[in-house]
Amino acid sequence: MTPAASQQVVKEETVEEKITNPTVRVPSGRYAKSSGHLSNVTRHYSSSHKSAKESIFPKGVENMAGGPLSDLNVNVTVRAATGVVYDDNVFLRQNDKISSFIFTQTLGINVALGDYESRSGNYLALDYSPAYTYYDVEELEGEDNFSHQLAVEAQVVTGRWTFGGSAGYAIREGTSSDLGAVEIRDRVDLTSFQAGVNAKFAYTDRTLFVFSGSYSDRDYDEFIDSQAWTTSAGILTSITPKIQAGLTGVYGQVDADERGQEDFQQVLLVMNYLATGRVTLNTSLGAEFRQLDVGNDETYFVFGLSGQWNIRDGTNFAIEGHRNIEPSAIFPGVNTILTGASAGFSQRLFERFTLGVKGGYDHVEYDIASAPGTIAADYDYFFVRPSLSYAGRWFDVELYYLFRDLTSDDNGTGFDNSQVGLQISLTF
Repeated sequence: MTPAASQQVVKEETVEEKITNPTVRVPSGRYAKSSGHLSNVTRHYSSSHKSAKESIFPKGVENMAGGPLSDLNVNVTVRAATGVVYDDNVFLRQNDKISSFIFTQTLGINVALGDYESRSGNYLALDYSPAYTYYDVEELEGEDNFSHQLAVEAQVVTGRWTFGGSAGYAIREGTSSDLGAVEIRDRVDLTSFQAGVNAKFAYTDRTLFVFSGSYSDRDYDEFIDSQAWTTSAGILTSITPKIQAGLTGVYGQVDADERGQEDFQQVLLVMNYLATGRVTLNTSLGAEFRQLDVGNDETYFVFGLSGQWNIRDGTNFAIEGHRNIEPSAIFPGVNTILTGASAGFSQRLFERFTLGVKGGYDHVEYDIASAPGTIAADYDYFFVRPSLSYAGRWFDVELYYLFRDLTSDDNGTGFDNSQVGLQISLTF
């Protein structure tokens, strides 16, 4: 589990995509669900090859105390996208690589009721996005697939209380961007469900109580499935107009196939820095205590960090860091310790063009304390993704390159992967 238990539920992450909303959330990592704008969630799933489409820039700091009630206006947005990717290593192999052009067609609809854009008042939003992906080589015959994502999000503000909730269901076939796929070194079929609720009480203008709960279920077609439940409670107070600090406690359970149930608790110190909308920095660090069915109980150091700097109009920099404990998708009874960081820079050019680059690194260590005798090689994962995009009035075009590399203590299990892609998105 990620240590950012002081922040709100965030979207499910890939290895490349560790940037999350710098707002109050419960533990995320493998067990996460977006509470950001659902249109952004759909962008993440609008292609089953979305390893090349991660968004690394946070969405900004949420109005912690809620806001006034707004008119219940209805907004309907319809989206369509088409994309092509050349992938030189579709199955993430070290040898005998198979390359292919991959074509994706996507439709999406978002229906929002209430104060959805600012998210400071009451709102309800529903989003659905199917995608069809097909390949152009005989070796991948039968790999063509449909992916689906359905998400719902709601918020109610009443007096000093703000209540929120979200749920998402996704079927992703043949993905190579999922954390399990990178660990397995292959494409995977994944069905996932995530749900979360949260409540915030503005005790005073300077003190906020935060409560949350979440559930997630990850079901792989051939590998180790897992479920997780978490609850958290915390307090945040404004030390200065720009600095918030607080303490959060977390209790959770993880249940993975072939290993049984593990309980864990986290105690986290939270610090948030907010500087007039130009600089935000959100950090949490602390300890996780995990009780194992087999082997000794373990204590881990965990942390989370996300920040954004709007250097000037059109120029942005973002950074993220994490240390999470999650169950392995391939080794029964084994946990993975993920330690890493990612960063990105974007520069707007000539009003409508944007030049961007993002990159990240993860070190993954296997903790075999819960499965004595199991031998699993640690690995290091790296990615870099430059891009150039054009924003029209009702369409977006993006050209990008993605390079990924995995090296392992077991020299026979690494891979490298390059992708070049073009995507055109229409919004009505």
